[in-house]
Amino acid sequence: RFIGRFVAMALYHEKFIDNGFSLPFYKRMLGKTLTINDLQSLDPEFYNSLLWIKDDNLDENDDLELYFNTTFELLGKVENVELKPGGNDIKLTEDNKPEYLELMTKWRFTRGVEEQTKAFLHGFNEVYISINY
Repeated sequence: RFIGRFVAMALYHEKFIDNGFSLPFYKRMLGKTLTINDLQSLDPEFYNSLLWIKDDNLDENDDLELYFNTTFELLGKVENVELKPGGNDIKLTEDNKPEYLELMTKWRFTRGVEEQTKAFLHGFNEVYISINY
């Protein structure tokens, strides 16, 4: 929360902060919805993977075995995360592809930093709202 307050005060006093944030983080600060296109600047490889899924006809590609889950490595241990309840058992299809892409994009932007982002925004809004109202 401290960093959020600090940034809000710097903006209020028109002080330049040399190290900015990524465009997706600014969108998050403004309450804008993050999309698959926002991944391009943050993680081009992940973006290209999702773009391939988006553009591929899954009904014609029976070899693809994707489900509403993902894995990632944390401290040398591989973790499995369901993108939604029961995701380990929900196969990706052409019909549910938009939901999968939305959930995967949301997961990528929030994995491991959700609590820190909420704390930052809480601190920022504490100062910003009190100054402007």
